Amino acid sequence: MKKIYIIITALSVVGATFGQGPLTPSGAPAPTMKTLNELDTSIKQVAGRIPISHPGYIITEPGSYYLTTNLVTTTNQRGITINTSNVTVDLNGFSILGAGASGSGILMNYRDNVTIKNGTIRDCYYSAIYAPNSKRCTFENLKILNNSRASGSSSGIYAGRNSKIVNNQILDNGGYGLRIYGSGSYIKNNIVKGNYLNYDLSQGNHLNLLLSEVPVTIKWPCKVEFAGTLTCTNQNQNAISIESDNVTINMNEHTLIGSGTDHTYGIYQSNTYKNLHVLNGNITHWTGSGSRAINAEGFNGSFENISVSTNFSGIFVSGINAIISNCRADNNTWGIYGGQNSLITKCRAYQNLLNGIEGENGSIISQCTAYKNGQYGIQGGASGKVIDCTSNKNRTGFDVGYLSIISGCVASKNQTEGIQVSSNSLVYNNNCSKNGGAGILLKAGKKNTRIENNNVTLNKIGIKVSYKGNIIIRNTVGRNTDNNWSVVTGNACYVVQATYCSAISGNSGGTSPGSTNPYANFTY
Repeated sequence: MKKIYIIITALSVVGATFGQGPLTPSGAPAPTMKTLNELDTSIKQVAGRIPISHPGYIITEPGSYYLTTNLVTTTNQRGITINTSNVTVDLNGFSILGAGASGSGILMNYRDNVTIKNGTIRDCYYSAIYAPNSKRCTFENLKILNNSRASGSSSGIYAGRNSKIVNNQILDNGGYGLRIYGSGSYIKNNIVKGNYLNYDLSQGNHLNLLLSEVPVTIKWPCKVEFAGTLTCTNQNQNAISIESDNVTINMNEHTLIGSGTDHTYGIYQSNTYKNLHVLNGNITHWTGSGSRAINAEGFNGSFENISVSTNFSGIFVSGINAIISNCRADNNTWGIYGGQNSLITKCRAYQNLLNGIEGENGSIISQCTAYKNGQYGIQGGASGKVIDCTSNKNRTGFDVGYLSIISGCVASKNQTEGIQVSSNSLVYNNNCSKNGGAGILLKAGKKNTRIENNNVTLNKIGIKVSYKGNIIIRNTVGRNTDNNWSVVTGNACYVVQATYCSAISGNSGGTSPGSTNPYANFTY
């Protein structure tokens, strides 16, 4: 206490030693007021970012900006206007909120290299982000909700060319959800749903659409992935209409569900377009007159890993060069249908009202299974191949067209024929058993067909050929209930009655077949 007292006293003495200066002010004080923009700009973090804390903010200099609070706009006010290029705006988890009868979220025109990220823009009267004339911009990790209340011409995000738009949610906007003006943009992993129109996209962009809602029309070359199971309740409307070449739809093991009545198509492409690829999913309850679950009439389509259940038609592709692979079609009117020169492989068709699996002229059907279908289990067109397939308990197992090949197949327990073929065809290495008609039937009036090396047993009729000019060789035919052979004259068919061979241990009686003809058929 004593030291403190001495110091105070000394200071008092020093103060008393000096005289007082003039008390009259030297002049009016200079103004110290700053605009809100100046105040925000003058306060910078160590990282060099510029804070934004009020709506109506105008960015005039390149740099990195961030929100410090929610921005609530008023009538005719924008949340942020960007008047320069090379800008990053981090919404920093905050929101731009439209509270007035007009106004928009973020506006920029003819800017370059702008990034907007990490926040929410909602309830704006016009567009959430309006930047159609800007380029090389990035929009990511944004929630764009309930904007575009003014008219259908406003947008959630309206971006220009060479932009990057990734990982956004664009939901329930009154105009377009996502619009792209110009080409060269990259779009991926955006959930676009519930908007007046979800997409309005120019040609020439790199589109990876995460499909979150149907019905939808795809008008651009793109890759489409399902975000989850999708249900279409709109009657008399396609779930996915494809009006473009070069579209891939990956259903990601999800399901496309119809309401069960009066639908047209689950996935539809007309023959105007080509190169459709659909894979990895289920399609169910597409029913009603004239509807098909997948109808792709375009060229070069492909379908892989599709499970199709209870549809009017499962997969219908009437264009050329389709690939349908690892698909399942159950309880439809038609199961799987491929257009000209299609490849249908590793597919299953179960309990369809008419055909299980069908390919048009030039198609290849391989490693497929058809079971309990109401008409043909598997039907191939002219100039095609059916290879290594199984057809069981259908009305007719296989029907193969003109100038075709059927090989390595199993036809069993079908109501009528196991395999029926047309002219100029090759039937070899098949196994036909317990069918209600002929194991192998060459249709009436057909010729120039070769039937070779098949095993035909326990059918009503073994091999039936009703017209001349064919060759039947090296087949084993036996134990068919009515006739093993029903072959008219004028065909090359040499038949030997086989008996047991006593030279082999465990067999008894009989002699060797007794024929050295290498082309003989054997009956047993």
